[in-house]
Amino acid sequence: MKKTVVIIVISVVLTVLLALACIIANAISGNPISRLVSKEVAKDYVAENYPAKGYEVEDVSYSFKDSCYHAYVSSEQYIDGDFTVYLNAFGKIQRDDYEYRVNEHGNVSNRLFSEYKAKADTVLESEDFPYDCHIAYGDLDFDGEVGEEFPENAIRRDELVNGAEYDIDELGRRNGRIVLYINTDKADIENASEIMLDVKQRLDTAGVSFYWIDLTLRIHDGDGAAKSELNIRNFKYDDIYEDGLNERVAVAKARTEAYFAEKDAEKATEKPIE
Repeated sequence: MKKTVVIIVISVVLTVLLALACIIANAISGNPISRLVSKEVAKDYVAENYPAKGYEVEDVSYSFKDSCYHAYVSSEQYIDGDFTVYLNAFGKIQRDDYEYRVNEHGNVSNRLFSEYKAKADTVLESEDFPYDCHIAYGDLDFDGEVGEEFPENAIRRDELVNGAEYDIDELGRRNGRIVLYINTDKADIENASEIMLDVKQRLDTAGVSFYWIDLTLRIHDGDGAAKSELNIRNFKYDDIYEDGLNERVAVAKARTEAYFAEKDAEKATEKPIE
């Protein structure tokens, strides 16, 4: 009798644990049936709303962040035409991002950014790059970046063309941006000048063009927190030359500090969201 009770208890516990595991798995990655349903619904939705593009639903995945199934849509005939359809757990269409990614050229801007970043990475991610970087990447400035004013020479998204080829070197010369956060034991103007001269020479040698550089030098204390920091933003490529460089860097440092002080003051006066 006791043995039977023990077996029943163990069976119940295992069943509960299995059920919990299934619930957790569904919450993280969805379930196969809903994924199949979402794919069929997405196919019908795409065929009805975008019939002339040669689109196919390539794959469906579940995101626990928005509790939606994401149906990925692409077309071999339509470069820069990919987009995503979002469906809830019951296979009901929530929205798609065709407007932003295709009509507003989000795919083109992402493609150009990726190409430029990959080229900059050949230097910034190289084993020969001598700096201890917390962050290092190449970027392109586009108009309409969230929370930012339009940078000088920003690429206008409404002038981009889906499927068009662009000269990445020319885009880099016009509005490429190199962003560096460097851990160092010397966060001063002289070191910033030396680093910018060296980075410019390395990028020039590799054929990586840029218009701006944003440079942050950080000295960390024993616990890893920033003990001292020097920030320079929007320093132009054409201003990186030895004669008078320290003075130009000092001006840029002061301008950057004023910019961040202004942003901090704006945040301090913002009303909290209730």
